[in-house]
Amino acid sequence: MGALTAVTAAVVGVILNLAVWFGWQVLVPARGVVDWFALVLGVVAFAAMQRFKIGVVPVVLASDVIGLAWH
Repeated sequence: MGALTAVTAAVVGVILNLAVWFGWQVLVPARGVVDWFALVLGVVAFAAMQRFKIGVVPVVLASDVIGLAWH
């Protein structure tokens, strides 16, 4: 049981690290210009999951398609 707890903690740590890293890249990019498209898309995705109770997989897939269309 202790090993499973350690693995779970490690996975949560990796997910948190990725969330902070991606958020930092959007809000404080190297070029000094905020990526407004990514910021707005993130807020819309968050609102879709919270307000309309849309699942993570459809939100990620829709965000992927919108991001590919944008670039």
